This record gives sequence, structure tokens and C-alpha cells, in this order.
Amino acid sequence: MKKFAKLCCSGLLALSGVLTLSGCTPTMPYRTDPPSPSSATCADKPTMQSVNRLCYGKDGIKTEYFMGFVEFDDEGWFYNRDVKEARPTQLTNLFRTLQEDYNKNNQAFLIVTYAHGWKHNAEAEDDNVKKFNSLLQHVVLMEQEFSKSGQRPPRRVVGVYLGWRGKSTDIPVDFWDRKPVAERVGRGSVRQVLLDLNEFKQAMNLTAKVKTMRQEEQALQASQALLEQHQQTRRARTGKRQDQKALQAEETLHAESVARARKALERSAREFEQVSNEEGSASGKETQLFMIGHSFGGLVMYHALNALLLERLQQVEVDKKSGALRYRPVSRFGDLAILVNPAFEGSAYEPLHQAARSRCFSPDQTPAMTTITSDADSATGFWFPVARLDTRLTRSTPQEGETEAVLHTVGHLDRYRTHRFGPKNTGEGGQP
Repeated sequence: MKKFAKLCCSGLLALSGVLTLSGCTPTMPYRTDPPSPSSATCADKPTMQSVNRLCYGKDGIKTEYFMGFVEFDDEGWFYNRDVKEARPTQLTNLFRTLQEDYNKNNQAFLIVTYAHGWKHNAEAEDDNVKKFNSLLQHVVLMEQEFSKSGQRPPRRVVGVYLGWRGKSTDIPVDFWDRKPVAERVGRGSVRQVLLDLNEFKQAMNLTAKVKTMRQEEQALQASQALLEQHQQTRRARTGKRQDQKALQAEETLHAESVARARKALERSAREFEQVSNEEGSASGKETQLFMIGHSFGGLVMYHALNALLLERLQQVEVDKKSGALRYRPVSRFGDLAILVNPAFEGSAYEPLHQAARSRCFSPDQTPAMTTITSDADSATGFWFPVARLDTRLTRSTPQEGETEAVLHTVGHLDRYRTHRFGPKNTGEGGQP
């Protein structure tokens, strides 16, 4: 029976290879047009440019946002590397556009990075491209509302679409072919994109903090000068008692102003240190970076981030009071990674799971990665384990839970689940 099953699996793999070769999609980048200059007006719909300058809004008020593309081949290499540039062309275009926009408008950014999954790519009519643009438009509206309630300027919304050949054939039997490609893409140059984006975010926030600290230093110096001036005036005057009381009251007000300015500067210095160490939660005024991966795009994003997160989970420091070693708060990479119906096996997640279980966290620790899987997702719930049946014959899984972890995706295993969401029960006999 095992020999028969093995032959069936081998036959399916061979058939997949033949069909894949018979209807291959092109191995080329789609977004090859250069971005329009910063002086150009924004468009209503995306074009084939590597960076799109778009407009969206409601009630007749439109806001500009950006949608950039960075594409990778089946080995995870960048397409279109410019010999004269250290970065590939698409990445160079993206950062050049953002830097020009910042120099012109001096506004923080809200960056959303998206890695698509199986059966998708970066072509104009791809369903994921259209839906990602719709997501960015919702983010634009949300940022407008939050900026009003927070009484702050709205941040510039930036979408970065990570494109790879998620569809190698028009016939949907390339699972065994595309999964290892997604793994290579995740371990390849996607990491450089995320590292560069995170460094850009850090640079923007540190620059803003330095600017704020300089303004607060000037305010503190001005308050101290006024306080010293009033102290000298009070000492020089020997007039009526009422004059002395009035001068004392003014001096008290100036002393309070100095104290407030000093506290503001100290708070900014602490925030500067937090930003430098990638700790704490970002405010609505700061540049933020969110990373989203769906399906095999979740696999891409996970393989790009897991080593970085694993390292940060295991970092220790010396307690200044006791001198004992303790785990450091997990520093942020970006602001949050969100994996939606990720199509990778639980066994790949096990090292991160064990590292998180073996340490403690402070109550104010913010999440670094969130994995969300729907019970109704048949691709990860049914087809993924069916396509992985060959592992029952080719993998040794002697420990308890290993077989299930190799066969099923991370989101469909109780071993890794921390929360469960569902509609609130309003009827009888059900559970929330």
C-alpha cells in the first residue's frame, strides 16, 4: 500500500512538472516604467510605473498616496539591477520618490508592505494588485480621520507590493513548484527590502526626534533666560512689598515654565532612545511600517523575518540594580507583521514558538507578528495537507505532534493557537 501511495505521489509530481512546462507564465518583471517626477499631478488609477503617485478621498477632498512595486525572480533575486546604483532600479525609484516627497512636504509616512500568494504576480490586472490598491485607499481615509481626532497632520500613505512569480502556469497544479520558490524568495532579497524600509523608518523618526529636541532645547534656554532676568530684576529692586510679591509670582511662573520645558526635553530624549533601540509603541505622528503576507506570501514574509525575530527573542541584558541577566524586551522590527491564512507548515514555525515559550515578557510588550487563519479557508485547511501527503512517506516524524505539524499549516494547529475570534452568540445553544 505504501509503495502504491509513493508511486501515486511521484506520478502527481511528474504530472505537475509536465503541465507546468506546457503553460509557463513569463519570467520577467511587469513594473518597468520609471515613476513620474515629483512635480507631476497624481492619477486616479495605477499604471505600469514602478512607483505610482495616486489620489483618493471623499467629499471632494483628495489625498495623494504612493503605490510602489519591487519584483523578484524564482531565486529570490531582484529584477532590473542598475549597474550604477547600489540598489536595484525598482527599490532605487521607491526610496528616491519617498525622499523627494519628504524634502518637499516634511510629513511622516505610513508604510504598508504586502507579499502576495499563490496564483498571483504584479501584472496590472492581477486581483491582488487591485485589492491592495483598495486597501491603501481605505488606509488613506482612516489616516485622515485619525489625524483629525488626534489633531496632527496626516501621514503620507505608502504601499509596497512585493511581486514574485506566484503563478508559473495557467493550470492550477503548480503547488509543489511554487512553494519552494516562495521559500527562496523569502530567504532572498525580500529581506533587503524589509531591512531597507525599516532603516528608512528609523531614519525618519530619529530625524524628527532630533528636530523636536532642538526646538525644546531652544525653548528651555529661552525660559531659563527669562527666569534669570526676573531674578536679577527682583534682586535689584528694593521697593514696595507689593512689587516684590508681584515679581516673586512672575518668577514662580517662569520657574514652572523652565520645569515643563526640561520635562519635555527629557521625555523626548527617552523617546529618542526608544526609537534608537526599536522599543515601545509608535505614536500617530511617527513613520510606521506594517508588513502583510497572504497565503504563500505569508510564507515569503515569515522566511524573511523569522531569523530576525528569533534573534531578538533570545537577547538578554544586565539588570542595572541587581546585576543579574534578564531577557530584553523584544525590540520591534517595523511595527507589526501580519500573516493572513499563511500557507506554511507548523513545523517551520516551531523554533519561534519554542523560543517564545522559554522566556517571559513584560506586560507592555507589543506583538511583533500576528498570524490570522480562517476556519473556512479551504486552501490552507484542506488542500495544503492533501498536497503534503507525500511527507508521510518521505519524512521521519518520531515525536508527538510532529506528523500534524509537518502536514498542516500553522494556523490550523491547536499547538500554536493563542486566540480564537468569532461572531458573538446572540441565539440559544451556541457558543461565542
